[in-house]
Amino acid sequence: MPEEVLFQQESATVNSGQESYGIGGDLVLTICGQTAMLYRASIYVRTVDLADKIARRMFIVEIIAEGAMKSRVAQALKISRQTIDNYLAIKEYFGTEGLARGYSVAEVSAQKITEKRDFL
Repeated sequence: MPEEVLFQQESATVNSGQESYGIGGDLVLTICGQTAMLYRASIYVRTVDLADKIARRMFIVEIIAEGAMKSRVAQALKISRQTIDNYLAIKEYFGTEGLARGYSVAEVSAQKITEKRDFL
C-alpha cells in the first residue's frame, strides 16, 4: 500500500524566493527579500537587514575585508562597484562613524585639492 502524504512541506533546497551568490573567499551570500545571510564554507556566519542603511554599509565593508570580491558583492546586492569603493574610502578616512553618519569622501577630496592649490 503506498504511503499517504500527510503534510506538504516545502524543501529548504527549493528556491523559495531566495537567491544565493558565491562572492569569493569561500563566502556565499543568500538574499531573501530584505534579509541577507552570509555563509563561509556552508557554515552560517551572520544575518543583516538590508533595509537598515547603516547595517548594510558596515556589512558590505566587513565582507570585502573577509575576502569577498567587490564585483560579485555589487552584483548580488544590485549596487555599483563604485558605491563599494566609496564605502571603503569612507571607512578608511572617517572610520565606522563615517559609515554611520553618511560622510562623503568627495567633500574631503575637494577640500584637499583646494588646500593643495592654496599651498602652492
